[in-house]
Amino acid sequence: MKIVVDLDQTLLDCTSKIYQISNRFLSGRYKKKLNFNVIDPNEKPKKFLRISSMQNADNYFEVENSVEVIKNWFNEGDEIILLSSRPNFSCLNATILDWLGRFEMPYHRLIVHCSNKTLFCQKENVDVLIDNTYNVCKHAAKHNVNVIFYNPYTNRDIEEATTVKSWNEIAECVNNLKQNKSLN
Repeated sequence: MKIVVDLDQTLLDCTSKIYQISNRFLSGRYKKKLNFNVIDPNEKPKKFLRISSMQNADNYFEVENSVEVIKNWFNEGDEIILLSSRPNFSCLNATILDWLGRFEMPYHRLIVHCSNKTLFCQKENVDVLIDNTYNVCKHAAKHNVNVIFYNPYTNRDIEEATTVKSWNEIAECVNNLKQNKSLN
């Protein structure tokens, strides 16, 4: 099964206020054209002035239970793609790679600066997209992508998607999809 997981506020979170503000500006925007960058884990980051605590992996933490669930899927043979609309800045990519390494997070591809997650999922024949951004999930679901809307903070639902509040619920939905070809 091909599983796509959003990074920010779905798989990991950050204590940085700059991160939280910038994430609001970048989230939910999509374009009709598909652009993205695949990150090479062996790439050396360019020297760059540290502009914020966003560049310190110590400020990032696991969203409850996410690492364990991803490791289980990986060990079961599922293809894990980590996908983000965050900009392709080598200093931030290095921070994310550092965080993924610290948690020994298994994945097959890390994609950043994705301009349209719906198109990416369609072109890649993705089985399920897990994301926390309302507009991204709604758009993907309307275009026949299986979507799990991770929304632990509000009661906002998306009619065409499955809304969950925890990674335990996400794991249950993906197991249902594996068995029944349905999220419910």
